[in-house]
Amino acid sequence: MTAVAFRLTGTLAGAVNRKSTGGERGRRAGRGILDWRMQVGSASRLTRSVLACVFVLVAVMPGPRQVFAASSVPSVTDPRYFMGANVAWFNWGCDFGCADKGVASTASNSAFSTTFATVKAAGVHTVRWWTFEGDASQITRDGSGAPTGLKSSVYADFDAALALADKYDLVFDFVLFSAQTGFPSTWFTNPDHRQKLANALAPLFERYKNHPRILAWELFNEPEYDIWGSKIPLDAAQATVKLLANTVHAHTSNAVTVGSATLEGVLMWTGLGLDFYSPHWYDQMSSGLQCARCVDVATVRNTYGADGLPIVVGEFQGGPETDAVQRLRDFRTKGYVGAWAWSLFPDQTQDHLHIDLAAFSKFAGDPGPAPAPVAAAQTSVRLLANWVSPTYASPGQNIVVYQDTLSTSDTSVRVDFEVYDSQGRKVLQTSLEDQPVAARQMTSFSATFTLPSSLLPGKYIVKAGVFAPGGGLQYDWSDSAGAFVVDTPPPTPPPAPAAPAPDDTVLQPDGSDTTD
Repeated sequence: MTAVAFRLTGTLAGAVNRKSTGGERGRRAGRGILDWRMQVGSASRLTRSVLACVFVLVAVMPGPRQVFAASSVPSVTDPRYFMGANVAWFNWGCDFGCADKGVASTASNSAFSTTFATVKAAGVHTVRWWTFEGDASQITRDGSGAPTGLKSSVYADFDAALALADKYDLVFDFVLFSAQTGFPSTWFTNPDHRQKLANALAPLFERYKNHPRILAWELFNEPEYDIWGSKIPLDAAQATVKLLANTVHAHTSNAVTVGSATLEGVLMWTGLGLDFYSPHWYDQMSSGLQCARCVDVATVRNTYGADGLPIVVGEFQGGPETDAVQRLRDFRTKGYVGAWAWSLFPDQTQDHLHIDLAAFSKFAGDPGPAPAPVAAAQTSVRLLANWVSPTYASPGQNIVVYQDTLSTSDTSVRVDFEVYDSQGRKVLQTSLEDQPVAARQMTSFSATFTLPSSLLPGKYIVKAGVFAPGGGLQYDWSDSAGAFVVDTPPPTPPPAPAAPAPDDTVLQPDGSDTTD
């Protein structure tokens, strides 16, 4: 959650605040590292024999379900990870990278250990945990403000967190940043700083490469609010998400996602390298695509053009004041692969929402009818960014029209470009036939027009469309793919006057002249 009002398809009165304040930070502190390792001395031969007999008896006797031993990269589609809980933090901005307040400290580790034990008892195995929220002080910077690396104390806390995951049979969705405006905007808008941010985070992904207790690296929490509020440009946010997703994938097989403010927000992140979507839903989101409880995954894909990636409800209200069991059943029935309630440490957040773990335990024992299989999404191809270069030209010159597209599946398309004058008359047209596009990857096309000498001065509009091969089925169309202005060519300058003939007269010493 975030401290700004929800953006809905209309006006929503009020706001839900999920940010901590300065007073919430660091309420508990402590020092020391809790070591979970057991030191086992040598056993006598008799002791070893007795233990061997015990092991044999345990092996053949029936008992409770075996505790999961993680041995491979977890998948968000595993039903075991459907139920989840948000930590989201115990010490704001300090769970990871603050020596006296981090997960490795005695006080914090004890608090997490107690809470995670209750989570495990309820049958919950997925925990969403914020790591560098706020100003991301764990990232060091140079004199220009560009990222240079991570503080070494970060790794001790991640090690301690993953030791807790082993003890309590959990997997973590680690949220890197709480918002895109918590730290220098140049990390997103400046390509050099953006790359340095990726370089600073790369050792983290490499250190915990393919870790069996890491479900995902979640890049940002609810970045849509900053985009809708015009605090950061969409193209810079998308470029940052794409670069960081590629950086994660270059170092590990663990998944990547973005925690979207609403279900409609996921449409911003298609084709950028994510492995699943993680929108949030709260009771105020009661209509349209915002209402994750109102729409099923098949509708999201086929009606709204989302691709076929799995969808987790990354935050929802699941306390005793709600019908938490039915909410979990509804999300499961509608095809979501996970539902993660807010939050395990209600005293650390301003909203004080907490999770009804008894309801989660009840759902684990009786999750309701099995969800119907989600049909594969129908092929959908969308037009994304488009532009024209140059925007001022003269007859006889070339202009180039550019068009980005995004498809939900591997297919071939026809891309059509048309040019219209100010009277709405089509003056130019060209098509690119049988163009391959890859699923969930942005594909760029371009077409070159040579402007006829007969083209009148004025403004011209470019329209673009994407169709199935042959043009029978239209996927998407844009009436404003770009514009350009045709100028009157400057008049031809008159020819330069001929240079005078060279003077071949030679002046003699006596003042007389001669001609060769």
